[in-house]
Amino acid sequence: MCRDLERSGFLGAFCNGELIGFAKLIFGESYCRAAQLLSKIAHRAKYPNNALIAKAVELCAHNQISYLVFGQFEYGKVGSKTLADFKVHNGFHKMLLPRYYVPFTQKGAFCLRFGLQEGMAALFPKSVLGAFLRMRATWYKRIAPS
Repeated sequence: MCRDLERSGFLGAFCNGELIGFAKLIFGESYCRAAQLLSKIAHRAKYPNNALIAKAVELCAHNQISYLVFGQFEYGKVGSKTLADFKVHNGFHKMLLPRYYVPFTQKGAFCLRFGLQEGMAALFPKSVLGAFLRMRATWYKRIAPS
């Protein structure tokens, strides 16, 4: 099942007829959210993600949409400096929004009591998360086809 399909739009970046990147945009009344932004690593030097963001901005301006939202700006302890840099270089700004959590179930109450609403990564120290991410990167390099 496709989520939010009735309010979604899709952009594609093509090179010589080959799809090298795509973006899924979800439209609200005064905002557009970039829900997916993916491109092929082999075409990284062509900067398809930048082109997709530029087209999304163009669509927002054409449709008089006030905000283009691109996920979280920071990702807590797991944060990616390069992703934050990409967002800054493409004109995104961090906006702090208050969040309130209300448990509707016993499971929700349990999660709030133990701080699990921020995700499992919030439970581990930054050094442990860093070590895990390095191990995962090493594993991916090993299994990736050459």
